[in-house]
Amino acid sequence: MIKPEIWDKSSDPQQGINKVGNNAVTGFYPEIWGEAQKQLELCRRIVFIGYSFPPADFAVGNMLRRAISMMKVVMRKSPEIDIVDPDAPRLAERFEQSFKIKVPTANQYLSLQNYLDSTRPR
Repeated sequence: MIKPEIWDKSSDPQQGINKVGNNAVTGFYPEIWGEAQKQLELCRRIVFIGYSFPPADFAVGNMLRRAISMMKVVMRKSPEIDIVDPDAPRLAERFEQSFKIKVPTANQYLSLQNYLDSTRPR
């Protein structure tokens, strides 16, 4: 997923208008966020590459919470999580605090090369 860095984005697919600066964008972001959430709900594994889970990113946090909740209902379990980042252990802790899903050490990669070289099934 590629997320544009704008302050007033909304991850709520029910919201019809999203303001970006002085322009109103009707239907654009809610459609994208809604589709992203639907796709996440179908995943068994989510891989985060270089995303720091900033506490202020409410849009992504809320979308992930909704998607993970739905996964738990449909699949009766949480998705597996991989984190690829030089600071993966700290981000895994942040993820566990925010989403109540433990990211095992084996799913934490300090570089993209380590992730690509891993023998774990994807």
